[in-house]
This record gives sequence, C-alpha cells and structure tokens, in this order.
Amino acid sequence: MTAREATSFSQSLHAGAVVVEAHGELDVATAPAFRTAVRNAVDTGRALVVVDLGHVSFLDSAALSVLFAAQRGLPLTQRITLVEVPERMRRMLRVSGVDAVVDVHGPGAPRPWLDDGGNGWAAGSSPDR
Repeated sequence: MTAREATSFSQSLHAGAVVVEAHGELDVATAPAFRTAVRNAVDTGRALVVVDLGHVSFLDSAALSVLFAAQRGLPLTQRITLVEVPERMRRMLRVSGVDAVVDVHGPGAPRPWLDDGGNGWAAGSSPDR
C-alpha cells in the first residue's frame, strides 16, 4: 500500500481567465476542497474558468459532480474548460458526458487564455490580483 498523494490547488489570474491547477487525487475525500477551489475561481468573475488536471492522478464521480454543479451554477458570461487532461481521464469524461457540458482538452492543446497568447506561460508576468 502506498501513501496517499497530498491534494492541493493553486489559482492564477489572467486577462480573461482564471486557472485552477489541481494536484493529487480528486475523490470523495477531496471533493469539498475541489468545490471550494472551483467556487473561488468562479467568484473572480473571469469569463473563462480553466481547470488544469495535468497533475491529477485520480478523478472519481465526486469530482465529476463538482464540475457538473459548478457548470450548472455559472452565469451565461462564464464557462469552464478542463485542460491537460490525460487520455485515461478523457475517456471517462466522454463516457460520463462531462465533455458535453464543458470543453475538455488534452496535453499540449493551445492555451489562448495565457497572457502570452497561448504559447506558454508569459515570461516575467504576474497575475493581476
């Protein structure tokens, strides 16, 4: 048995988007913290709420529920996009219908919300807080 990977969330602000980067496992035990992280991102008012799943090792139905609820509660001026989603998770998101509700992008997809136009993180830029 291995030790459970710590789950954490970070947020960065960009001109028209807020990015929530998740690390670790997103499951029933961490769903409340995930819900809070997504809610905090939505509360920034940015038009695009980007959830980066590139560092997530596990995602279950409790995490999917967080995403569905967040999308349902958004005003028309906002949307959620999942990025850096590994293939194994993209298959699950397709089967569960999440990709019909939010945009889902795999590793290496363009990042137009970034301050440098999507080619990578802007050198020397800092989020506008």
